[in-house]
Amino acid sequence: MFSKLNNKSFLREIYSTICLCLFVVFFFLTPHNAHAINRIDTKYFTIIYDDDGEYTAGEIAKFCDDIYEKLMGNFDAYEDNPRVICLVNDAVDLANGYAIYYQNTITIYATNMDFELRGQSNWLKNVFVHEMTHMVALKKAARGPINLVGIGGGRYDENPDIDVDIALYHLSQPAWFSEGMAQTGAETFGSEKWDTHRDMLLRSAWYEQSLLTYDEMSVLSGQKGMEAEMVYNQGYAVVRYIKEKYGLDKVTELNNSSGYFDFDPTIRNVLGISPTKLYTDWYKSLDNRYASYKDKSFSEGEMVQDSGSTDYFPVVSPDGKYLAWLSNRGKDYAITDLMLTDLSSGKTRRLVDEVDYRISWSHDSQKLLYVKRPPQRPNFYDIYTYNIVTNREKRISKQMRAVDPNFSPGDSLVVFVRNEGGNNSLAIINSDGSGLRYLTLTHDGTQFYRPSFSPD
Repeated sequence: MFSKLNNKSFLREIYSTICLCLFVVFFFLTPHNAHAINRIDTKYFTIIYDDDGEYTAGEIAKFCDDIYEKLMGNFDAYEDNPRVICLVNDAVDLANGYAIYYQNTITIYATNMDFELRGQSNWLKNVFVHEMTHMVALKKAARGPINLVGIGGGRYDENPDIDVDIALYHLSQPAWFSEGMAQTGAETFGSEKWDTHRDMLLRSAWYEQSLLTYDEMSVLSGQKGMEAEMVYNQGYAVVRYIKEKYGLDKVTELNNSSGYFDFDPTIRNVLGISPTKLYTDWYKSLDNRYASYKDKSFSEGEMVQDSGSTDYFPVVSPDGKYLAWLSNRGKDYAITDLMLTDLSSGKTRRLVDEVDYRISWSHDSQKLLYVKRPPQRPNFYDIYTYNIVTNREKRISKQMRAVDPNFSPGDSLVVFVRNEGGNNSLAIINSDGSGLRYLTLTHDGTQFYRPSFSPD
């Protein structure tokens, strides 16, 4: 799975997808409006979408068969992968995708990827190939016709009592390999790349001696904020290391040779070394790669805040008195709240719960501009202001699907990025929410980030 998640919003997204699946079933079993839902049939895929997902579905149809054939060839999986149902979901502002490999179903959300811990790429192809790599690779790696079975036996009311339970799971891959392989698959057949953002995360963790251990990067459940992203980051780095040192065929063999109980014997059989040796060798490669940083001196500023595992988008007020930023302090994952610190007193307070994306100040340093999901209809982002003098929040847009808002000089206008049908546009509204007008109307997948007015 890909992108920025949090517990509440992800549950909403799963709910939306379940509703869409039920709607698909309803569509095929009952009389319907021909414009309510649509489909595209390719050689291997049935792509199902509503009218708002037409652009995204059309783009997927252009490359899906070619990608599928390449992946099936790479994993020698031609007999294991029948037709795929692809659901395109544009009913929520979420950039993500997931595959249910044992049901040959893939869901792609039409919102473009804007994830500050990763670089910019052809997000749609990137997410699609990532999830399809999961689809093909995990089906090939799975052992047996069932997902999970427990075998137990025991002796009771006798001395000694004995209880033996064995769980047989048909997939034994650790998270670092599964996700790292999906990233590598996207790099090989899609648009993924090891960019400067990823290298920054890995280099910083190496420099601070905070890299995840082998066991820590083997699981995703229970990981918080940055730790979860580092499972992807380090997994991608380790699998790339295996690919560069041993060859892509060995990465494929590791996947196709997965056993029932444990992945460690697979590493020994395929690479001829222990998992500990693999991790140590990879770590040494980082020592060589980043050796020049050992002798560098870095200037450290005064630490203002360090209370969350995720702290995003710090912005100082124009008068220099306040610092606002987003933090997940006290929460799992990247569920971030809008925070404010008085730089003279050092006092910090939480202003608004569950704020996302970039924030900005009014030019009089009295208001913060941000987006969040409204509680009544939480699928789409809307624009809000918070007055730090009156401590009042005000919503200034309705179902606008807006991100990255910014005031004009004088604070009479707000420019923002609007998401519609898998496309971005730049738009302006008056600061009271009236007078929507577009600066751009693109229909080619162009992504926009953080628009702002010139000083004049």
